[in-house]
Amino acid sequence: LAREFGFCYGVDRAVDYAYETRLKFPDRQLYLVGEIIHNPHVNDKLRTSGIRFLDDAGESPDSLGPEDVVILPAFGVMYLMGFSLNVVTLLSLSLVVGILVDDAIVEIENIMRHLRMGKTPLQAALEAADEIGLAVIATTFTLIAVFLPTAFMSGVPGKFFVQFGWTAAIAVFFSLVVARMLTPMMAAYILRPPREAHHEPRWMAVYIGWADWCLKHRIKTTIAAMVFFFGSFALVPLLPTGFLPPDDLSQTQVYISLPP
Repeated sequence: LAREFGFCYGVDRAVDYAYETRLKFPDRQLYLVGEIIHNPHVNDKLRTSGIRFLDDAGESPDSLGPEDVVILPAFGVMYLMGFSLNVVTLLSLSLVVGILVDDAIVEIENIMRHLRMGKTPLQAALEAADEIGLAVIATTFTLIAVFLPTAFMSGVPGKFFVQFGWTAAIAVFFSLVVARMLTPMMAAYILRPPREAHHEPRWMAVYIGWADWCLKHRIKTTIAAMVFFFGSFALVPLLPTGFLPPDDLSQTQVYISLPP
């Protein structure tokens, strides 16, 4: 792989080989995957030769890895409750698949903030997880309170949504368990302090300005929120209702009544 695709793994043994390969094949981009290099001579060699060093890829497995750990226990509970993989349960899982990694992403972002303060990965994981824990728990149980009531609907709709509500609530609950236990542990061993200074995006300044205005004008912000809240309920009677949405069958039916 190293000779065919220009990829090298490791640091100490790969730097010299990568440097020589780069000189032989200047049109080929080389990558080194491993720990951060602290040797100034090696850093200068890599910088002058144009070899890119990848060591910030630890956030992806830390945020996406727990998703599999969430799905497996969710399948186990579904089996114990007599559920199956059908259109309803798959629809439920497809809706919450983004929520499953949301808790882990929140944890990782807070851990990265502590890493930028110069803390060790273990210290950053402990303090960040303790700092954000209550917010993650509140967010997760809010989502459970949204999905779970659909499992207790009565009548014919309840027969359809009983598996939908339970599947979504179970998956979201296990995402909380993984985010509070597995994600900080993985972050303590996988994440590394960032090498470059963190630059806030341009839209962050706009958002901070809006948030600052809302905090300075709390009464106006509260009134606007209440108007939107009650206004949304006022629009409910204007929406059509029904068990199933109207379907276009691309057919036209004509009824003619003739005299006998």
